[in-house]
Amino acid sequence: MQDKLRFVPFMLASSAVLAAVAALVGLIFKGGPGAAGAAAGVALMAALFIGSTVFIIWVESVSRQKMLVGGLIAYGVKLWILFVVLHGVSGAGWAGFVPMVFGVAAGVLGWIIAYAWWLWHAKILYVEP
Repeated sequence: MQDKLRFVPFMLASSAVLAAVAALVGLIFKGGPGAAGAAAGVALMAALFIGSTVFIIWVESVSRQKMLVGGLIAYGVKLWILFVVLHGVSGAGWAGFVPMVFGVAAGVLGWIIAYAWWLWHAKILYVEP
């Protein structure tokens, strides 16, 4: 399992940089709540992506034939958690909610771009030796 999580440190570092940039943008446009909301959105997405990745890798270790089902379950649970969190925050009337939504969007886009970059530069064998 350790070998399949080689990308996690890079992804956490890129998410941390993105969270800092998002916090700065949120601070400029909405002050302190905007900074906290934007950074929280990026952090939320990073946590959800890491959680779903670990779950899918665990499913693969149990049965490779069940990976599609595991991926769909991970996706559904990730969306459910995201909607529950966003619904809870929106109901609180917090001024950082809109920056948090933008942080979530930036977190998703940033994760996809950083992961694509990591895959492009990774030395991954195409066949098992």
